[in-house]
Amino acid sequence: MSAQNTVSLTLLGRPFRLAAPAGDEERLRRAAEIVERQCERLAAGMSRPELERVLLLVALELAASTVPGGSGASVDADRLDPPLEARLSALRARVERALADTAVISPAR
Repeated sequence: MSAQNTVSLTLLGRPFRLAAPAGDEERLRRAAEIVERQCERLAAGMSRPELERVLLLVALELAASTVPGGSGASVDADRLDPPLEARLSALRARVERALADTAVISPAR
């Protein structure tokens, strides 16, 4: 069994502690930086940005960018092609409506 280390991260001002395999901590931090940039971008466009919604939407955007048939070339939503961006915007609106007043995850405290 490989050793695990704990990595402390902050997303939208909220602290999280995650386990990472030994030697993988920096990769996890870099991934968290991508997620944080996307969270900040999405939260800036929301009237009441709730962490759970923002994280879910970012996860969907990042996953959609890797699905075959789309651009898949980048996880940076600022560089997504216009048809994919339009689909993601429509999906984002649907998810926001569906998640109204619903908590999806609980951050570490």
